[in-house]
Amino acid sequence: GAWGTAATDPPRFGMIVSSDSTSDVTTFQRLHFTADSDALITKGLIAILIRVLSGETPSAVADADLSFLDKIGMNEHLSPTRKNGLSAMVDKMRQYATAVQASGELPE
Repeated sequence: GAWGTAATDPPRFGMIVSSDSTSDVTTFQRLHFTADSDALITKGLIAILIRVLSGETPSAVADADLSFLDKIGMNEHLSPTRKNGLSAMVDKMRQYATAVQASGELPE
């Protein structure tokens, strides 16, 4: 899979992205995310995103409605640094999805 890193200042998270191999990547390919962090809060945030986005198609990841994070009050309880980190994680996952949609392959 491809590795991505985004600063959460500190800590950092590492992400591995893989996908199913199919002949029609635009329709059936699913992205699988694995990520980790040394910080427990970041690890928990990553776990929520992986639970929601992993196993979905690139278009579903790119267009995912993550408003549930606001509905459960997540943003109210995170420091500005953690909010930025959460946003960076979502952005990175969407960037992978958009890249797969465009090229049919995971970015290096």
